[in-house]
Amino acid sequence: MEEKLGDLFVGFESLDCLRLNLDEYGTTDERFIFKLIFMDTYDNEYVAVIEDGFVFAKGTVLWKVQEKVKMAENRENTFRKWFSL
Repeated sequence: MEEKLGDLFVGFESLDCLRLNLDEYGTTDERFIFKLIFMDTYDNEYVAVIEDGFVFAKGTVLWKVQEKVKMAENRENTFRKWFSL
């Protein structure tokens, strides 16, 4: 039996946004497999596997992705200027 009770929110660093190939809006077309392992105070282990999971990020954690997009735009503009001379 399976029941979705809500979303899981986790923290990660700005470099993780690049590793997960997130765009400047915090999304990606890629899908992931997550394995969540929970343990209670009696050391019982509970495992949940989520296939076809996705990541959505928001906030200041996206600053490296936004910086990467700006750098790519600057390179493209420089390339266009160079070849339009």
